[in-house]
This record gives sequence, structure tokens and C-alpha cells, in this order.
Amino acid sequence: MRYARTGDLRTEIETLARPLVEERRTPGLVVGVLLPDGAATCVGFGVAGPQDRHPPDGDTLFAIGSTNPFPAGTIPPLCSARRVCTPRPMVC
Repeated sequence: MRYARTGDLRTEIETLARPLVEERRTPGLVVGVLLPDGAATCVGFGVAGPQDRHPPDGDTLFAIGSTNPFPAGTIPPLCSARRVCTPRPMVC
């Protein structure tokens, strides 16, 4: 666990996420945060994919594969429990 250090959400996200792209641990990622008041923030880093060199954003679709076992195994049960909703049906 890490506590916020700056009080600025975007700065906190960048501090944690940007090194993952800079150290080449992932070509791109999007961090989404839903706040208690219902406000949502999405911040993208790196590129959307090997063929799509644009920066990712909250509308970017990433392929889920064997390199992403956490989302692939976690999202469907969360959807079933109505803890997470996807705008479109998931294709596995």
C-alpha cells in the first residue's frame, strides 16, 4: 500500500504508472479511478498497441491474453457480482 503524497490525483497516478512504461514493462496502459462522488478520471500512458501508436485513453480497448492473467480471471466474477460493469459484452 502507498498513501497519496501530493494531494493531486493525476500526479499520484503518473508517479505510479509512468515508470511501468518508461522501464518497458508495458507498451501502454490506462488507469481509471472512480471517486466516491461518482466522478471518473482516466489517464493513459505509452501507446495503445503495436499497430496503434497513439496514446491510449479511457476508450482504448486492450487485448486480454495470457500476459494479463489478473484482469482475465478477475473481471468476469466482478461483473457477475455486479461490482464492475462493462459497456459491451466481454469476448473471451
